[in-house]
Amino acid sequence: MEKNVVITRPFEEMEELFLQVQKSRCMVLPGITAPINCTVRESMLMGLPVIMYQTTASIRINQSGLNVIEAKMEDVDDLSNKMKSVLSNSDLLGDIKKNGEEYAKLNFNNSEIVNELVNNFDAIINCYYKGEPIPSSCLFN
Repeated sequence: MEKNVVITRPFEEMEELFLQVQKSRCMVLPGITAPINCTVRESMLMGLPVIMYQTTASIRINQSGLNVIEAKMEDVDDLSNKMKSVLSNSDLLGDIKKNGEEYAKLNFNNSEIVNELVNNFDAIINCYYKGEPIPSSCLFN
């Protein structure tokens, strides 16, 4: 792992960070502060395969296919093994990269999120004032 992991100093400018990230083969998120970290979304949008601890968000992200690699929560050995398997398997690396980026573009797109929120608010207003049922497209599956 020592040959494949680079630890850098903190970056002063976001541009420096993104230039460094572009050199990466994958993104590993060894700490979780929320069910999904913005680093996960940004990495997926940049086309980087993501390896992270399993959370409620990673489970949901993988419902449509293998979009991120999940390791058992707080299991450093499992996280390390997942890193090794991804780095040693170019097909898996490519699949995660492609799947994750496609998932992110569909689900983390700000324009789409705004449209979804507007549709949800319209449904709530129509339900309250007109008694219309909430469309299934506005409900959690």
